[in-house]
Amino acid sequence: MKKPVIIAIVAVLLLAVTLIPLGCASKAGSEATATTQTTTVKLGNLTIDITASGNLALTRTADLAFDIAGTVESVGVEVGDNVTEGQELAKLDTTAWETSITNLERQLTAAQRKVTTTQRAVTTAERALVTAQKNADNTVEAKHLALSQQEITLKNAQIALENAQNTYTGPTIEAAQAAVDRAKAYLQYALDGRVNSTGSATTMWDSVVSRAQADLNSAQATLDQRLTGGDPDDIAIKKKQLEIAQKNYQDAVDAVPQAVEDGKIAVENAKIVVEDAKIAVEDAQTALKDAQKALDEGKKGNPVIKAPFTGFVTAVNVKGGDEVLKGKVAVQVADPNRFEANIMVNEMDILQVKTGGMAFVQPTAMSSVTLPATVTKISPTATISQGVVNYQVTVEVKPLSAATAGQLPSGQTPTGQPRTGQSGTGQSSNRTTTGQAVRPQASGIATDFQLRQGLTVTVSILVQQKQGVLLVPNQTITRQGQNTYVQVMENGAPVQRMVKTGMSNWQSTEITEGLTEGETVIIPRSTGTSSTSSQGNQMRAPVFIPGVR
Repeated sequence: MKKPVIIAIVAVLLLAVTLIPLGCASKAGSEATATTQTTTVKLGNLTIDITASGNLALTRTADLAFDIAGTVESVGVEVGDNVTEGQELAKLDTTAWETSITNLERQLTAAQRKVTTTQRAVTTAERALVTAQKNADNTVEAKHLALSQQEITLKNAQIALENAQNTYTGPTIEAAQAAVDRAKAYLQYALDGRVNSTGSATTMWDSVVSRAQADLNSAQATLDQRLTGGDPDDIAIKKKQLEIAQKNYQDAVDAVPQAVEDGKIAVENAKIVVEDAKIAVEDAQTALKDAQKALDEGKKGNPVIKAPFTGFVTAVNVKGGDEVLKGKVAVQVADPNRFEANIMVNEMDILQVKTGGMAFVQPTAMSSVTLPATVTKISPTATISQGVVNYQVTVEVKPLSAATAGQLPSGQTPTGQPRTGQSGTGQSSNRTTTGQAVRPQASGIATDFQLRQGLTVTVSILVQQKQGVLLVPNQTITRQGQNTYVQVMENGAPVQRMVKTGMSNWQSTEITEGLTEGETVIIPRSTGTSSTSSQGNQMRAPVFIPGVR
């Protein structure tokens, strides 16, 4: 029973919602002429930026660690202390470090000496190589000379044997034969004398016969020797001498290639010694470099921690007497004048954001303060939450000394309407500002003003800006088809004029053609039903009634 009643009530309400605006529109149309408002076309600046909220974070921080292990001798700061660049913050006991440096210096000296020693060894080895080459050449030459000598000896032995075996020629044999003939004639003479002798003369002739017979035997032996080819004993000796000469010659022949091979081996061994010596030099030089590097690294390992820049201490992690390892973070410092803020920009706006682009930051706690900033980082990956795609953008606030004192145009600070309706949640919004050119300002800052980590801020990233252009309020613009019109007061009467527009935002529109500075245009106070009205094209919000679908 209740459902029909509810449906009837809904129908009545919908009818009322539909009829009431029609009546109002009719009434407003009749009064439009009487309530028309005008404005003057002016030159001004038009900007578009993206706005989101975030929190300040320190940009420049440093974790200061000891370069070497040791015992903490002293710590000179506490959390919150202000420090200046180069100020000593903590120190280790240097006894062990100084001993280590001394040992490294000794190792470096030993390595330098080793290099010198090995270089000398290379020189010695190279000299030995030259000597080995000379010795090899001399030995081979000596073997060749010995071979020549043995060859001569062999030839002589061969000739001697040949002479012993067949020494005598025709004239020599003839001379031997003549000697035999003379010996025979003399023997015959002696025999005849003995035959004709008597008494003691016979004895004398016997002696003569004996000598003649001996001479004949000797001559006959000589002739026989010359006829038979030589003395057998002499020939045997000559043959033995030839065998010895042949063996010595063969030994000399074999000695030459052996000497060449031995010389090559000696030279190659000397070369190996040279190469080994050079490798030893390289190893020694490498060891020297390592020793030098170790010493340099050791000296870099300063036992004192100093402030790298002027700032304040955010953490102290050690105290006197602590044993620490190399790399142990002892003190943390931060620069109080360097801040950044991370905001989330949605996928519709992120393509308009560029690294290095201009931005400005407004602390929520100090709405009159606006600080210049720069876009330093745009995340390449998206953050997706409940289907909403955002990208993290980082802007760095410029130091206060870089800000120009003064107010923003017309005393305004950048504000606008969030597109997503989630202002203060880190979601991006698109909003615009009109008036003079937006310049990063630091306004209304007290002398003791200081930004602090974690402050909530509104970040505005400048997307587009035009200076010195003709501007009219958006309400003055009407469109009909592809044409754009405004109503201009001419001689006290409204006249519709076609114009061309440029950049536009939620408040103003740039006029590029059709108007001049100082002209008066009409701003309708009410919304008519004409299709040429820009307000008449807006959609009416639907009415929702709980419990009805």
